[in-house]
Amino acid sequence: MCSKILPRLNQRLPSAGFTQQLGPFLKLSRWFGRCPIGFETIVKKSKIQYSFNLTTTSFFLSLILALLLNAVFAIAILKFQHDVFPSGGMWPPSNPTDEVVKGRVTDFLYSLINSIATWSAYIVFVDYFFGFLKAPELANWLNNWNTIEDEMNQIGFQTEVKLGRFVYIFIPLFEFVPSMIFGILDVTEQINPDYVIYSFLTVIYGFMPYVSYAIEDSKALVMLKCLQLGFHRHAEAGAIAEWLEHPSLSAEVPGSNIRLWLEFLVNQH
Repeated sequence: MCSKILPRLNQRLPSAGFTQQLGPFLKLSRWFGRCPIGFETIVKKSKIQYSFNLTTTSFFLSLILALLLNAVFAIAILKFQHDVFPSGGMWPPSNPTDEVVKGRVTDFLYSLINSIATWSAYIVFVDYFFGFLKAPELANWLNNWNTIEDEMNQIGFQTEVKLGRFVYIFIPLFEFVPSMIFGILDVTEQINPDYVIYSFLTVIYGFMPYVSYAIEDSKALVMLKCLQLGFHRHAEAGAIAEWLEHPSLSAEVPGSNIRLWLEFLVNQH
C-alpha cells in the first residue's frame, strides 16, 4: 500500500511558491506606482521570476502612475498647506472646520500640527523615490527566494510557504482598513460637491499618504513573515533529517507534517 501512496506524493504538482503568492499584492502596488518590476510566471515551478528593466512596460506604467499621482499630490499640498490658490472661482471659501480648530488652540499648537502634516506629506515623495531606487534589490530578493525553494526541493523537502491568510486577511485588516478610516476622517469635512476639482484634490491629499505608508509597511511585513515561515520549515526539515540519521524506537517522528517526512523518504531513493 505504501508503494502506491509514495509515488503519488512524489508526482504531485508543486504548490504555489512564495513569489507566486506575493504576485497579486505586488501587482496591486504597481497600480499605485509603487512596484516598477516585471513579472514572468514559471508555470512548471509555480513561481514568478521578477526583473527590473528601464525599458519594460511594467516600469513605464509604474513611472507614469507615480508621476501623475505625485503631480496631483503636489498641487494638493500647494492648496492645502501653502494656500497658493486663492478662494473664488473653482476654489471654495476657507474651510470653516479649519477656522474652528484654529480658534480653539494656541498659535504654537496650530503651527505644530500644520508642520507635522506638511512633513508627513513630503515623506510621500521620498517614499516613491526610494521605492524606485530599491526596486532592483526587491527583484533580486524575490528571485533569491526562488533559488532557496529550488534547493530545498532538490534535497527532498517541499518548502510550502502559505501566505494566503496573511496577505489577504491580516494585511488588509491591520494596514489598509485603518488607512481608509483615517483617510475618511480627513476628507469628510473637506469635500464640497459644488467644487469637483477641489474635492478630488481633497481625496488625493487625504488618502495618498496613508495608502503609501500601508503599501510599504505591507511589503516589509510580508518579507518578515516569509522569513519566519521559511526558518520554521527549515528547522522542521533539519529535525527530520537528524531523526533519520539517528533514529530511535522510543522517539516520535519530529514535526507534524507526515507528508513532508514521506516526501523526504521518496526523494532519497
